[in-house]
Amino acid sequence: MVDRRKKLHRELVLDFHKDNSEIMRAFAGYHSEVERMGSCRAPVQVFAKGSGASRGFNLLWDEISGKLLS
Repeated sequence: MVDRRKKLHRELVLDFHKDNSEIMRAFAGYHSEVERMGSCRAPVQVFAKGSGASRGFNLLWDEISGKLLS
């Protein structure tokens, strides 16, 4: 997970992708909804559909499925 509020996290993501362009660009952001998945026993898209965490996981899955289908 990446916490975009932290400068170090932002810098690491940018630097990593400069040197590793073949690696996916999407990531799971640090959100409280992600932590709640365990207590809710459900994917974040079920109990927090419009949240940033849900959008992040959707982007991640879109990138994964695009790579699988290409």
